Amino acid sequence: MTDLSRKISHTGALSCYCRFMIEEAQANQKGLGIKLQIDPQSWQVTEADGSVTTYSGPVCQDLFDSNFGTFSFGKMLSMAYSQLVVLWAVVSRLIMTILVKRIHFKSQTTEMKWIMIAIFTSNVFNYCFVYIFGPYDSHNHNHETLAHFFDGMYSDLNAYWHDDIGQLIVNTMHFNAYYPIIEFVIFGLFRWLARALDQKNFFVNRPDTTRLKTIQAYVEMYSGPEFLFHWKYAYILNVAAVTFIFGPILPVLFPIALMSFVVLLVVERLMLAYSYKRPPMYDSEVNRTTIHILKVLPFCYLFSAAWAYSNPAIFENEITLKKDDSFYPRQGHSLGYSFANLTPGTISACAFLMLLLMVIIWRTCKDWS
Repeated sequence: MTDLSRKISHTGALSCYCRFMIEEAQANQKGLGIKLQIDPQSWQVTEADGSVTTYSGPVCQDLFDSNFGTFSFGKMLSMAYSQLVVLWAVVSRLIMTILVKRIHFKSQTTEMKWIMIAIFTSNVFNYCFVYIFGPYDSHNHNHETLAHFFDGMYSDLNAYWHDDIGQLIVNTMHFNAYYPIIEFVIFGLFRWLARALDQKNFFVNRPDTTRLKTIQAYVEMYSGPEFLFHWKYAYILNVAAVTFIFGPILPVLFPIALMSFVVLLVVERLMLAYSYKRPPMYDSEVNRTTIHILKVLPFCYLFSAAWAYSNPAIFENEITLKKDDSFYPRQGHSLGYSFANLTPGTISACAFLMLLLMVIIWRTCKDWS
């Protein structure tokens, strides 16, 4: 049986009808001062086996409740999803740092490099893979194994994906851009509170007055936090990766990425000048690793552009009828579509292959030399 509670979303089928019903109810509510309810209705759905099932109840109740209903925990969780992704990235950063430190690398630079890689990998999973594979619908995939692996709503990019998943990605990266400021303020308040309690002075202007018993405790209290070298690189890589992967689909991510880097630059310069401890000297191993990872991202951009710009649902003025039990009509879109048909994505697909060939030739010549 079709699970309509999962299929009907704010941007799915019946959304136009539901929005009209809600706007009409909202207009009546403002005019009459009463809260109207959408009348129960019944509708029929043809299942995959050809049988017809009759459903009864308010078609638009979920959408109506989201506008007029009580403020439930589920609704709060949905509204704060983008913020929760960023906060979970902070938690995973702490977890990865602890786990890598338990390996006990021989040098601090090597340890810093692997902490950076671990944090970046965790962030790519949270910021990219979840949004790619979470909503993916593979029920009609040619391979039997994959056909039962993903139980999402979208088998390809369409307008509903942009309004649903795309909006989540943009909101997440927008909040992520301001997060360094939030962390700067919160941890600054924590340090001020600890020093104010130590001096029993709101203005914290008497460093010679302290209740600490040892010099080491005093130094730890007033020397500021450590410079998290690994997290800064992981943050830069994460913003760049999300922008290059989803940038062709959501171009607004490029100015958001620029804003993220500017905010990080300003905050870190202030923290280095007035807050952080003097960081130790590292060699260039972390820098080289970061540059190597950045070199892979243009391939991600070209691959994403080839897929998005060759999508018939976006660039072709054709209506595709629904022929199976998938939620949205399938476009017959595949990896070879950019080469079999001349589309805007063909340019990106050719550039991807040319760049890949150049890298292979360069690596081969380098090994021979």
